[in-house]
Amino acid sequence: MFAGLFQTKRKMTKAELVNIIAIKTGIDKKDVMAIMESLMAEVKNSLGKGKHIYLRGFGSFIIKHRAEKTARNISQNTTVMVPAHNIPAFKPAMEFVNAVSKPQDKNSNGLKKNVLLTTSTKYYSIINKGAKCIEDITHVAFENKIEKAPCLISTYSKEDAEKILESSEIQAQIKKMGIEMEVVRIK
Repeated sequence: MFAGLFQTKRKMTKAELVNIIAIKTGIDKKDVMAIMESLMAEVKNSLGKGKHIYLRGFGSFIIKHRAEKTARNISQNTTVMVPAHNIPAFKPAMEFVNAVSKPQDKNSNGLKKNVLLTTSTKYYSIINKGAKCIEDITHVAFENKIEKAPCLISTYSKEDAEKILESSEIQAQIKKMGIEMEVVRIK
């Protein structure tokens, strides 16, 4: 069920990105969304004023000038003059290019040393019962207490996760919150 939960998809929406950042940082989704919206608005405003934005190690948002040119309108079989104009562009930093251009192992976890998660026994987590994807997670067992999502997700060996779930401390919290928790394989 959760075998592919943390594998990357080919496309990611803004909402999915906000969810991931909220879970990794523990910041409320609304706050992350406000930050994301402010960042995008500031990039648009700065580029609109002709200012480039340089983010060391990530890349640059720049303006590219396109000269006036002749183009063809194929449907009417006529030539059209396209006026000179500016377009926004993103130029990735060399570190970014290197990270993307290296062939990715399907089991890699994105760490610099490219450690495979499957070589470790710690790839089980304790989450609310019935969650089918990361957006469905409402509660997580983190450091021997139940946390409401978004929060950091701890991974354990299967045996350790089962012991934690069966502990009286966790069982008391589960009963108090009125939820059901289960051990799931996340990778």
